[in-house]
Amino acid sequence: FWLKCCGSDARQFQNNVCQPAVVFLEYTMFRIALPLIFCLTSRVSCHRDSADTLNRHEHLEPDQSVQDSSSENSTQDDDALHSSDRRPEGVIPETLPEAFLGEGHSCTEHTGLAIPQDVPNVYLRIGQVFLVCVVLTALSACYLARLASAESGVAVETSTSEGLSEKVRYAYCLPTMSTLPVSALISVFGMALYSQRGADMSTMALAVALARSFDVVSDPVMSYVTDSCRHVAGRRRPFMIMGAPAYGLFMAAFLAPPFLQSISLSIWFAVMYICYYLCNTVSNIPYDALGPELSENSSDRSRLFFLSGLFDGGGTLLAFAAPEAGYKAAQFFGWTNNICVSHDTLSNQCAAGFSCALYSEFGTGHEFVRNSSFVGSAALQGYDCDASGPNTADPVAAAYCDCIRICLTSCNSANRSYGFGLAGSFFALWYVCTSYWCCHVVKERPAPPGGRPRAPPLVPSILGVLQNPAFRALLPAWAFDAIAQAVFLTLCPFFIMYVVAPEYQTPSDSFWELDCREGAKGVSTSQIYDRRCNSQIVLGICVGTALLCAMATTPVWLRLVSVFGKVKMWLAWSFFMAITNFLFLFVQKSSIIITLVVCGFNGIPLAAKFLADSILADIIDYDEFLTGRRNEATYTMFKSFLPKVMAIPAAAFPLAMMNAAGHIPVDHGRIMWQPPAVRKAISVMTGGVSGIAALIAFYIKTSYPLDTEEKVAAVTEGIKKHKEGKSGVDPLSEREYSIITFTEQENIDGVWAMDHFPGTKWLEQMALNAEGSLSSLAWGCALEVITAVSIFLASVVALVMTIPFLNDAKLAFIPTMCAVATGCSLLAAGFSLLRRKAACELVEKPPSRELVEKVLHGRRARQALTRSG
Repeated sequence: FWLKCCGSDARQFQNNVCQPAVVFLEYTMFRIALPLIFCLTSRVSCHRDSADTLNRHEHLEPDQSVQDSSSENSTQDDDALHSSDRRPEGVIPETLPEAFLGEGHSCTEHTGLAIPQDVPNVYLRIGQVFLVCVVLTALSACYLARLASAESGVAVETSTSEGLSEKVRYAYCLPTMSTLPVSALISVFGMALYSQRGADMSTMALAVALARSFDVVSDPVMSYVTDSCRHVAGRRRPFMIMGAPAYGLFMAAFLAPPFLQSISLSIWFAVMYICYYLCNTVSNIPYDALGPELSENSSDRSRLFFLSGLFDGGGTLLAFAAPEAGYKAAQFFGWTNNICVSHDTLSNQCAAGFSCALYSEFGTGHEFVRNSSFVGSAALQGYDCDASGPNTADPVAAAYCDCIRICLTSCNSANRSYGFGLAGSFFALWYVCTSYWCCHVVKERPAPPGGRPRAPPLVPSILGVLQNPAFRALLPAWAFDAIAQAVFLTLCPFFIMYVVAPEYQTPSDSFWELDCREGAKGVSTSQIYDRRCNSQIVLGICVGTALLCAMATTPVWLRLVSVFGKVKMWLAWSFFMAITNFLFLFVQKSSIIITLVVCGFNGIPLAAKFLADSILADIIDYDEFLTGRRNEATYTMFKSFLPKVMAIPAAAFPLAMMNAAGHIPVDHGRIMWQPPAVRKAISVMTGGVSGIAALIAFYIKTSYPLDTEEKVAAVTEGIKKHKEGKSGVDPLSEREYSIITFTEQENIDGVWAMDHFPGTKWLEQMALNAEGSLSSLAWGCALEVITAVSIFLASVVALVMTIPFLNDAKLAFIPTMCAVATGCSLLAAGFSLLRRKAACELVEKPPSRELVEKVLHGRRARQALTRSG
């Protein structure tokens, strides 16, 4: 597929890079990395999956697990019930299977620790998911071949004098419902879903950091690949078609985790999370890049992105409502009747000495197991745990009530799992179907006569984007926007759980004078259940309120844009977003009504997100004016690339601060009351830190140079003149500007190699003394390579050495930051190596003096525009 997409130029890339890389990755992954992960993760989580804990339970036969128990059940022969020779499913073996680590080796020999039995099982399940992914990708390749064959020579539909047709606009916008909305759903509820099933928070935080570290490398590569693609079906659609099934598959797999023990569930989270975002890169960077090239008219693009914003908002509202709908469907159809039994049956089972403690780890077949530490008592049948409260003085009654609470929580968790699983399946199918329809309806711009020219290498493409003054001015603003968004999204669930604390409402502070009995009324299967005492319900209502306000005010923003202009309203959106974040500082415990009002105000700026995409499209047009090329994917990637890098520490820092302040984790699904320091830290970071970051972003955006519609129109006019071979007026400097073009042979002879090194000073020295200048350049690049590789190796070592810190809540952020450093340093090492290679090419074959002067002249012309602007 790569060879067909990028032509014969990729053959050398495949022989020199791909094949050695595959061999290296195969060896490191299967011979070194996976065995090391097994051993290290066992060191982290062995105490959570203790065999001693499991051996206290005995598994019942299915026909015994849900029958009404009597006093005879509690007086059965203890030797038969508590025999130490029996062990339930999912016991922990002493060693890892030798087939994995190699003959004669086991993880126990390396670490002296035991590995849960279902660890090999989770890798088998992951392998099945990957097998399905391979099959779906192969079928997608067949569809792509047929599409390319059918469309060969077909004209393309882009913007006309009447604008884009409704069919094209809707076809492009429909997949948006499964992109950002699903990412928001995963950001808000993903870790909470897994943590309630027993996954380790620190391990999941490390997995999130690793996923973002992979994005640091994959996003620039993917943007370059799609911008330089020369496939007959276009530059964007081949990757959308090939990536859509895998994206949908990993989305559904992530939102529907199987029943596994803590370490295995954490592994599943890590693999599915990383693969989901990698597939998101493959399919959605080309998809995002398709929009700006559909029209050359600024207002037409604003309408397109306005419609996309509507589908984005509607999809987000649906994404947050779909799990609740799936939850109700599981209850209605009785899919969880094996664990969600009647109150009388549950009371009898707990009174007889059974427990649901293993259900969250092992699932069906482990609904009710014998608890050897609690024999049971028939007198407890019908005991009112809600009336006695969670802190019952009687130890026997406390054990009984603990059983009731765990079983109710397990029932609630099972229903939620079905809810998220159904939501993931729906959005996966929606994305695949609408992406294929988009690729069928929307045709890309045709290649120029003679075919698309060869694209410059990766490094010059990225550096060329950074030479755009309009784009360069906004990069810091996007970084601060990312910090504000990451801090807010990370802490949003915790803000509701711990600051508003619906489960801990009392008559003295509740608007409705509720007594939620420390969460007893918040369990949906409890007889005294009240939605107002459930954090998840309150969070969902808050998100729904924000989205409804966003959808209601979207037409208002569009009207204001037509009156005051796009740039002014874009700045107003940024400022209003910062102000609304500060409102969270005034929310207090049990103030649910005030929280809903604040969330509603925060939803208003969400409606104007389409303005950011329209501004970016104008920046892409200005880059075409400067260079004569369109690099939509590189720009849309960069818009999210730097924010992703900034978002990793921005998301890890709040969790580290929570742990340092004394955060008490959820206990068997029960939300614990937090110390004042934790609640204060969450409030300050959610409202204060995110608000300050957004305010800084607004201040930076005020320096955006394309600030009037006249300048944007001048860019479009200049592009037309450049296509006619004439000079155009630069709207920023008001100077005449002509693009200096190079032949393909000139590019090969040294232009692309010189473009690895921006600036004019070294070129001026090279024109005077080529040998000395190039020698100094090569040595400087060698020093860069040594430094970058050294930092990368140090980061890898630090990551491996600090993984045991995941056990320490206050130090768990250290391996996360090491993962970030590993990804960034890997990107820097690759960047330095490519620059070193270009420097060596210049030393071996120096370009002619005439070519150097031509390149220097072009760069001076660009610098003159920047200085004048």
